[in-house]
Amino acid sequence: METLLGYQNRRRFTTKTKYYQYWVQNDLFDLVLVKTWGSLTSKRGNQQSVPVAHQELEGLFALIDKTRLAHGYLPSLRVGIEKTRQASGYSLMLSASSN
Repeated sequence: METLLGYQNRRRFTTKTKYYQYWVQNDLFDLVLVKTWGSLTSKRGNQQSVPVAHQELEGLFALIDKTRLAHGYLPSLRVGIEKTRQASGYSLMLSASSN
C-alpha cells in the first residue's frame, strides 16, 4: 500500500452507483489532498485538489471517512491498473483498503 508521511495514501468508498476516493500527494511546494467522485454507471464525475498542512491530515482523513460512512458509502477494494516494465503491457493491482 502506498504511504506518505506514515499515512495510507489512497482511500476509496462506494455505494451501488457512486464512488468517492481521495489521496494525498506532493505538490511543488506543499501537500495536496485530491478528491474524486462520480458515477459507477456513467462517465459523470469530478475532481478537487486542496492544499493541506501535514498537521491537518489525521483529522481530515477521519472527517472524510466519517462523512462518507454517514452518507451510505462503504470502504471498498482499491483496484488499479499498474503499468509494468514488461513490453507485454499492464498488470491488475488489487489491494484491500484498511481504515
